[in-house]
Amino acid sequence: MVYWIPRTCRSGVYFFKNHHTQKLICCYTNSCANSDKGWLPHEISEEPIRFKNDSKAFIDEDLWESYEPAYIGPLMVGGFSLLVIISFSIGDEPWDLMATLIFYVSCILFVLCVLYYFTMPKKEMIFDRKHGTITFPGTLWNKNITMPFDKVVFICSTGGHNGIGAYQLEVLKPESMPVRGSVGLGGTCYEDLSLYTWYMDRNRPLPPGSLFDPHRERDFQRRKAEGFPPPLYPSKIPTPEATPKQQKERDKYWRDYNYRHYGTAMANKEVTPVADKWAERHG
Repeated sequence: MVYWIPRTCRSGVYFFKNHHTQKLICCYTNSCANSDKGWLPHEISEEPIRFKNDSKAFIDEDLWESYEPAYIGPLMVGGFSLLVIISFSIGDEPWDLMATLIFYVSCILFVLCVLYYFTMPKKEMIFDRKHGTITFPGTLWNKNITMPFDKVVFICSTGGHNGIGAYQLEVLKPESMPVRGSVGLGGTCYEDLSLYTWYMDRNRPLPPGSLFDPHRERDFQRRKAEGFPPPLYPSKIPTPEATPKQQKERDKYWRDYNYRHYGTAMANKEVTPVADKWAERHG
């Protein structure tokens, strides 16, 4: 398992260091985002979409794991290439230069898709809430990438000139040739990142949605036993407990409005009085 850690950024250039090979690479954050650094901040900015039961994912209060349907791409491209090959093979008209190029390109694409379908590594998305890491698929044959959640560069797609495909959540993959990868859940980039950030902040309750309901009580009891430590990431919206009784217990330690612009996982943070009190009790 290889960890990639962002090292520094300047003028839209973002540097990553592979802790296994000590290799330093850079990439450009040419994206639509609401921060001056060109990527989306780790915060809960909007009400996220509410998830119901998902048979394709494993989820509890510590882990959210789902598998990516990576086989769809090679099936679609390979299938289309095969149709082109067949149509050219049964035709009687002579080929010109363009037709010859199309035929041979289709043959190459078909062979590559077949090879990729049978040799591609397992593609999966894992949000490890307990350890604060996220795993997302590498590009093509590259292995999955695991890195701390607060170091992942999330960006918002700009879409085409007609706006189609805009405002979808993407992640900047720190590979030898950094590329973007879609990690959206069907909402806007702000809604989806709000859900991810809410889930990964293990000092807040689980996000809304029946998918998380079976695990809320166990998560609450864990946070209560830990003394309700302050949130890791800021939230512009309330993140209430499941019941008024639970909310009353948590309010003795911290309230949402204290952490609208601040989280204890933020770099260069200014410690608030609430966090000071918690640190004194549990330091």
